Amino acid sequence: MGRRIQAAMTTKPEGIAERLASFIIALVAGLSLLAPMIALRYIQRQAFVLLTTCHFVLAFAFLLSMLAHGSTQEVMVAIVTYAAVLVVFVGESDCPVEIERRV
Repeated sequence: MGRRIQAAMTTKPEGIAERLASFIIALVAGLSLLAPMIALRYIQRQAFVLLTTCHFVLAFAFLLSMLAHGSTQEVMVAIVTYAAVLVVFVGESDCPVEIERRV
């Protein structure tokens, strides 16, 4: 049993680098969705909301096209999906949510 624990605790440097890279990618992916949603929540004028959405999509497209090693189609699908998520958020943020209070 001690050998199993020791073997699990010793990792190769490549494994650590891959895990760190995966963590950084997951962190950037999460922030790329949360940052615009938080920013858009505080903007009141519709023109600024649309302009901010365009800026976030362009920044995401630029970063993804520079850093991703996927095919052109895969990068395009990722960018379109990201834009769709932001557009849905912008579309839904206009409608205030009514919360029913139950006594």
